Amino acid sequence: MKIGLDYFEVKNTVDYWLGIYAAENNIPVICAKRNRGWIQQQEIDKTTTIWTQNNEQSKIKIITDILKKRFPAQKWQNKSPDKMKISIVITAYQSQDFLETCLNSIKEQTYLKNKNNEVEVLLGIDGCPDTLKKINELRGNYNFLRIFYSDINVGTYTIRNSLVNKASSENILFFDSDDFMQPIMLDTLAPCFNKYQITRYCFNKVSKENNKFVVNTKFRKNPFYAMGSFAISKKLFMETGGFLPWVCAADYEFMIRCEKNNIPFRYLKKNLFFYLVHNNNLTRGKNTGMVSFKRNKYHRYIQRNTNWNIPIHTCTTNLIDI
Repeated sequence: MKIGLDYFEVKNTVDYWLGIYAAENNIPVICAKRNRGWIQQQEIDKTTTIWTQNNEQSKIKIITDILKKRFPAQKWQNKSPDKMKISIVITAYQSQDFLETCLNSIKEQTYLKNKNNEVEVLLGIDGCPDTLKKINELRGNYNFLRIFYSDINVGTYTIRNSLVNKASSENILFFDSDDFMQPIMLDTLAPCFNKYQITRYCFNKVSKENNKFVVNTKFRKNPFYAMGSFAISKKLFMETGGFLPWVCAADYEFMIRCEKNNIPFRYLKKNLFFYLVHNNNLTRGKNTGMVSFKRNKYHRYIQRNTNWNIPIHTCTTNLIDI
């Protein structure tokens, strides 16, 4: 019996993906609904297995065992490769008070407990001597750090474009120097690089009071997808032309440009990092804040723009390798 996806009454993620895989590969599947649970019976070769929705881990093991035996060459498993490298792109301007917390959160990632996993942090200092002085004091604590310096302030998005050119892996993660990661952030994102071109995720807002980080509980209950931090393939980023050389809102324009060109997104409704609220946030600045004239001007441009062709001209700058 061959089935289509509309035959499935989707009860959870495992059933959903099993249904997709079965339909794509013409695997016969018998489904039945009972009063006390969702029961599926799957017949592959001479193997028959029955499970209920109440034992999720058992189901996952059953699916894994069956599909491994029947389709050993199929790339159906959601896992990262044996060797993985992620290039984290960070720009820094007046970040001397935040850098250590940010870099420590990367150093403490569970992802790095696997010796086959690698990370490089490309830190671009945007014409700020104080930040450069601070990172020179800290650099001995991080063996994954690559430091670059622009002797003039050109803006975070031009620095980002320039850093991506220097990345040694195809897996790019944009991050901000005043934020810090949840310990599982890289582990969560690693499998996404092989499956999705762009992955977006959520964050918690925190503030610092009396040298302690305080989480905004109202914001935590209503998560918001980050705009400036996301995972993307280097190839796609270069093909789109990267960010416009704006002083703010260029990440928003980049997302719209990708959407207009039918580039698919993966949305993870998970809070993977902490967004630190402080007076120097780009979204709170006098000239770059959410209600500033300049940001509103950029938003009006985005709303009225009718030409979303890619690639655009990529704006970069010369960076000194420190």
